[in-house]
Amino acid sequence: MVEDIESIINKYEQLVKTEANNAGAHRELGLAYTLKGDYDKAMNELETAVRLDPSGADSHYAYGMALDLQGRYDEAIGQYKEAIKLKNDFIEARLSLANAYVEQGNVDDALPVFDELIKINPDIPEVYLGFAASLYEAGYLDDAIEELQQAIKLNPKFYEAHMLLAGAYADQMDLNGAVKEYKAAISADPKNPEAYYNLGVTYSDKGMYTEAIEQYRHALANDPEFLEAHYNLGLILDRKGQVDEAINEYQTALKIDPEFPDAYNRLGVDYSRTGKTTQAIDEFKKAFELNPGFAQAHFNLGMLYEGPLKKPDEAVKSYNKYISLGGPRADEARTAIADIKARK
Repeated sequence: MVEDIESIINKYEQLVKTEANNAGAHRELGLAYTLKGDYDKAMNELETAVRLDPSGADSHYAYGMALDLQGRYDEAIGQYKEAIKLKNDFIEARLSLANAYVEQGNVDDALPVFDELIKINPDIPEVYLGFAASLYEAGYLDDAIEELQQAIKLNPKFYEAHMLLAGAYADQMDLNGAVKEYKAAISADPKNPEAYYNLGVTYSDKGMYTEAIEQYRHALANDPEFLEAHYNLGLILDRKGQVDEAINEYQTALKIDPEFPDAYNRLGVDYSRTGKTTQAIDEFKKAFELNPGFAQAHFNLGMLYEGPLKKPDEAVKSYNKYISLGGPRADEARTAIADIKARK
């Protein structure tokens, strides 16, 4: 791909040297620079294209795309609108306009653009996906599901639509519907780890832990660096009593991201279970050093000090820290403190 872009750039660089007023050549060169990620040169060429041919819808659209990719949504929207003004049935510009509104968080303006797109051409599945995403964001879950179903009707192998529909079903607590859609997403794109991971999460929510483990392993087979898959796999292995395997998953997660406090906390829990108290203390401390507001790590450390380590004063400090952070088990922590004081 890099070689292809370079050859396109070379071609149009030569052309604009001999045809300096060729708006189309400047536009194509600007698009090539955009694909390369060289936005300074892209903007120069696309601005030139628009100046040379202000009535060219394609040039305004290309300019809008380059602005869009840089997060300059207001300016991109202006170019998309100009392209549509010049060419009313410009589907790509309308879709890009709607998506730019979504990126801005401006769902109210995005929705009518998607609606108009469907009226212009009711057979583009990507439009229904974008419409559904905006409806979803606005809280119209049932309407979003209806649009996603239409997208899938038009393209049964539409991975993104199956994934979003699965998420919508999960939000409705229709876990069976979510499972069905994640499986359809896997069928559409068997190499994408996200669908396997999300299916694993859904199986876990259903209490189907063996099935969840299988899906997490599928996700990791496609992406060995999938941090959340390693961590969630560790949680389920813990639940099934496979502590050594769980520890291995947490350690792998920390090789991927050494600043992942949740994994340190879980390692601390498992080291506590296996009598490795010194290591457990180190892991809990790493967890709240990385995240000072990590209340659960303080509670777990308090339990360790109170129990096998027999350090009541340290336990009280940890429980008090947990309470100060607003941990949900504050009453339990207060009871533990009272018991410790009563034993003195």
